Parts: sequence; C-alpha cells; structure tokens
Amino acid sequence: MLRTPLQQLCLSIKALSPTTPIAATLAAAPTPPEPSSVELALAELCALRAIDPATELMTPLGRHLAHMPVGSDTRCSPRNRLPSDFRNEGSIYVR
Repeated sequence: MLRTPLQQLCLSIKALSPTTPIAATLAAAPTPPEPSSVELALAELCALRAIDPATELMTPLGRHLAHMPVGSDTRCSPRNRLPSDFRNEGSIYVR
C-alpha cells in the first residue's frame, strides 16, 4: 500500500465500496497514510472531477480512471481519454 499512488488507491476503494468513506477505510489499514495525505489526494481527485466533493461518489471519469493501470498518474489520465469514452461525441474535452 505504501508504494501505490494514494489517488489511485482512493479510486480503487471507491470502486469496491462506493458508499464507504475513503478516510475511514484507509484509517482502518494496518499502516494507514497520514490524514493530511488522504485529504490532499481527495482534493486532487475532486479537482480532476473524478470524485464528487459533495457526496464523495465517483463520477464517470472516476470510474474510467479506476480501471487504468496502477502505475498511471491520475493527473495525466484524463488527457488520454477520448470524448467518445464519455458518450459525448459532440464536444471536445479540453483542460
């Protein structure tokens, strides 16, 4: 767990248990990460719009990112997706 990017770990937790709070799940781990690191990872995922900040549920983008390889950087991953991946053929994804 210590070598896995925390953002990817948060997405994996949400993919396995959508209604369970991420911080609570990670706090129960044998070697939990620092709470400030978890908050920072969640803030980054919210900024990427992978997790809804109000409900802490995954968005369609978050579901796609959760299926990407563990070594991938979540900050770069949205740029690698096509608009057709989000059933939005008429618009272009620009960040």
